[in-house]
Amino acid sequence: MNNNQSVKQNNRVEWIDLAKGLTMLLVVVGHCLYIPGQTIPLLRLVRGLIFSFHMLLFFVLSMVTYKLSDTNDMLVRKAEKAFRHLIIPTCVLFSLQTVLYFLLERKDESISFFLAKTVNTFIYSSGVEIRVGSEVIPEIGMIWFFVALFLSRTLYDYLHLKLSKKRFIIAICLLSVVGVVMRRIQYLPFSFDIVLAIMPFLYFGEYLKKVDLRKKLLIYSVVSLIIWLITFGVQFFINGIYLELAQRSYPLYPLCFLTAAAGVFFVICLSNILMKIRKVMIPFIFIGRNSMYFFWAHIMDYVLQPVWEDNSQPVKMVLLRLLIDIILFIAIVFSVKLIKHLTSKIKELKP
Repeated sequence: MNNNQSVKQNNRVEWIDLAKGLTMLLVVVGHCLYIPGQTIPLLRLVRGLIFSFHMLLFFVLSMVTYKLSDTNDMLVRKAEKAFRHLIIPTCVLFSLQTVLYFLLERKDESISFFLAKTVNTFIYSSGVEIRVGSEVIPEIGMIWFFVALFLSRTLYDYLHLKLSKKRFIIAICLLSVVGVVMRRIQYLPFSFDIVLAIMPFLYFGEYLKKVDLRKKLLIYSVVSLIIWLITFGVQFFINGIYLELAQRSYPLYPLCFLTAAAGVFFVICLSNILMKIRKVMIPFIFIGRNSMYFFWAHIMDYVLQPVWEDNSQPVKMVLLRLLIDIILFIAIVFSVKLIKHLTSKIKELKP
């Protein structure tokens, strides 16, 4: 994105880190506002506003700094790098989740049933529990995002490499429709129906590279905010539902995608505006720069659920869970840096 607010630090675009950091905190808030058995209108409204765009923002921003492949060899190299960065951590986190479940929550399940359920969970990599035929497939949790990001970006890059521009745009639009329709027919392994549905948002992220916000940042902010709120209101107050990727909830499609695009663009504009007070935003930029580790912290915080969960006091629960996630996040970042430092020292000692 060509604008003078795109401050670069260590080859990173800081407004992107800021947008990620702010949205990561909203992810935690949104997950706290789902209280089974309770339908507090204000909490549901706030949760709906967050969920209407939050995960799609990460897909969009992943494309802003992504360089599409020019050759087949480049595509393979980029896919291998993304596999190491996204899928290997997914396998590690899933293994940790599985071990913790086996030790803490498994009750009367036989080993064979437990293993079959675990394999199905990984194969479908769904963020929520789904039913496939007569089988109930447990959710894999938030790590569905890493799988979907790897597959969607690799597929997008492949289609861009193989198709003319006109056919490429037609293809990603048709694939999006197929992905949305598939939720009514059959959930696909590795959340691939979601992968297809979000294709246009990767194009949106690529398009943002060409957008210059310098002259109309405030106008863009106001217009995108208005579109986001109005289109969200149409879905929420008429149907009572909102876009949820993990749930495959696409109310009034494609209107819900317009809502998401407007919400994403508003956060992008807001992040560029907030870069004017960069010193105040440094903690959020740091979270966004290390958003993978914050995801890890949020994924693993369920171990401390008895500490932060208090459905009778949602505000207290949000603040406590944010505090716990931030502490876990700092511990993870420190541990990773320490391991890297020790590894480098060991390499230096080798003859």
